[in-house]
Amino acid sequence: HPPAGLAPATLTNGESTTLQLVDGEALDIHDNVKFAKACDHASIAGSEVGPLSGGGTQLSMAVRFTKTGGFDVCYQKKGENKWSSVGKLTVAPSGTCLDSVCPSGQHIPRDLESKSCGGDSCSASDECCTANQNCRNGAAVACSAQSMVFNVAAASRTCPEADCVVGDAALCCTAADICTNYRCPSGYEARSEASSTYCAGTKCTSVDLNSCCTTHRAKCISMSCPSSMKAREKADTILCSGPNCFADVDKNSCCEDNGTAGFWWKILAAVLACLMLALLAVVLGKLCCGRRDDDDQDEELPETQNLVLSKNDRMTQMASLPPGVAAKLPPSVMQEAYPAMYYSGVQ
Repeated sequence: HPPAGLAPATLTNGESTTLQLVDGEALDIHDNVKFAKACDHASIAGSEVGPLSGGGTQLSMAVRFTKTGGFDVCYQKKGENKWSSVGKLTVAPSGTCLDSVCPSGQHIPRDLESKSCGGDSCSASDECCTANQNCRNGAAVACSAQSMVFNVAAASRTCPEADCVVGDAALCCTAADICTNYRCPSGYEARSEASSTYCAGTKCTSVDLNSCCTTHRAKCISMSCPSSMKAREKADTILCSGPNCFADVDKNSCCEDNGTAGFWWKILAAVLACLMLALLAVVLGKLCCGRRDDDDQDEELPETQNLVLSKNDRMTQMASLPPGVAAKLPPSVMQEAYPAMYYSGVQ
């Protein structure tokens, strides 16, 4: 019972069509639809399940078969045992770019792998292949090792894979020259790492000056250190800041303290400490002795201030002096004022 309007009768994988059920029967989502060589139980067992959508009397499908050939579109109503045929459908083989074999130097881009070809296999007209990256465009990766530089003669060579990789160095690159083969000009000297530094090309040139050379710098051994300093250990390997060494510029790099400055600073500090202690002792002595003298004067002054040594009453006042006061008067005063008493032992 072929349906009316089954078109196209032949489909390529991925194409779509619409089928109409026979006698106006309708399907729902619980019914089965399969593609088989015939709509009988033996054939249905190994059939393809159709990716159908819709329902009712119209079925829409996008066919994607793993096998090609003629198939019946079979359906089974829910709860029924029989399979009925909608009609015959022929599935034509269809190749994709992924099945293609590209010639040497070409590859299949990822975005073309699923592209369908015009028949069961692909040809050059399907444009599945594109050229691999060449050495000129892939040199940044292929020649990324410091010891390698791009080989201009290999510019048009194509790498085995889609893009060039480090493993393609032998195809695209050549060995770079090394700095030990470069002669530094006057005023420059080879860098210490020259034996492991590569030039930008197969021969070192003036372009590599800064990579291979550095400005000449004198060594500390050529400089005399100030009197308070001595040359650092291995001064013959330490470089000054320029072609000549100058004490005011390079002394900290080339010299170190010889210990004498520190010794004299210690002596000076000790002397200052002694002077400070002596000064402190004098101040404290003044404070203590001054206070004791003041106490003595406070006891004696009231007596001596009231002493009047007139010629008429010397004897009276001498007799009234407190014990020890007359002894504290200067001898010259006692001798002048009281000569007789002074020499008689009254003092």
